[in-house]
Amino acid sequence: MAVAKSQSEVETLKREIEGLRAELSRITQLNDQYRNEMLSRLTERLETRATQLEEEIKGRFYNRLKLIVWGATTLFLLGTAFGLWNVRSTIPDRVNKEVTNRVAEETEGISSRIMEKLETKLERNVEKAVNDKLIPLEERVKKLIETADSVEPILLPKRLLDASRAGDADRVKSLLKQEGVEIDVKDPEGRTPLMLAAMGGHVDVIATLISSGAAVDDQDNCGQTALWYASFNGYVDVVKKLLEAMANLELENREGSTPLIAAVIADKDDVVYALLNNGANSNARWKKEGQTPLIEATYNGNTAIVKLLLGSGAKVEEKSKLGETALDIAKRMGREDIRELLEKAGEAS
Repeated sequence: MAVAKSQSEVETLKREIEGLRAELSRITQLNDQYRNEMLSRLTERLETRATQLEEEIKGRFYNRLKLIVWGATTLFLLGTAFGLWNVRSTIPDRVNKEVTNRVAEETEGISSRIMEKLETKLERNVEKAVNDKLIPLEERVKKLIETADSVEPILLPKRLLDASRAGDADRVKSLLKQEGVEIDVKDPEGRTPLMLAAMGGHVDVIATLISSGAAVDDQDNCGQTALWYASFNGYVDVVKKLLEAMANLELENREGSTPLIAAVIADKDDVVYALLNNGANSNARWKKEGQTPLIEATYNGNTAIVKLLLGSGAKVEEKSKLGETALDIAKRMGREDIRELLEKAGEAS
């Protein structure tokens, strides 16, 4: 009788175990269905996000995927544990432990497979985004930049000014080939491409503009020319190129400063030499300050420029607005080497 009862209990236990296995199979199927649905949704999201930058795809979206997967896995584990807890009282501890371990192993395997598939899918979509979206986009942008000059002629003046300022000789050449380009276009300050190139010392751009017919003696809103800017900034190669193009040596800005005076003010010895060697007036007067180049050079204490000016016929007797000669200034400021030069020049005259 006891044996029959024991066999009956075993049969009951077997049926319960079969029921649990069936439930586990159903749970696994549901999990597969959920996994496929989730992968499908994630694939759509990845394809939508493929047009964005690789950094964003690898960063935020990847972290979001991890959270979704781990969240889903956690929910699955909680649900499984809850179901097992409900049937725990009807199953011996040994069987309960065996089933629980099996469920945990299956769940862990499913979670790992989901993560592998998601990571593989993510890598493929990232690569697809880079190859199919980002790279062609970069090529299209480059193509637009290359052809923009002919597509948007209204921007030609600004582009020519910008290229000249930047010293981009190849760009300037390309822009000058465009139909309708104005080589002497001016910016709001009245500066032409030639002036902007001279300000930056871009001799190649200067040569290109001059050979294309740029006006070398145009003046900006302050009355300054390309030669004035090159002289003040000490770009002797640009000065020489402009002088070869017959730039006017004596054009004054609104303050009455010639290129020579600008070079003397800025202590640009090489430029002073180049200007004087090409016939610049060594006695031109800076109207704003009422000084000659010789007086300004003495104030600055530039002995080399004083020698150049005296060698080009600068008059030592010329006076400033305060009634001082260059010699008076040299004595007052203690510039002995200049004083000696001026005294010898005075005696010789």
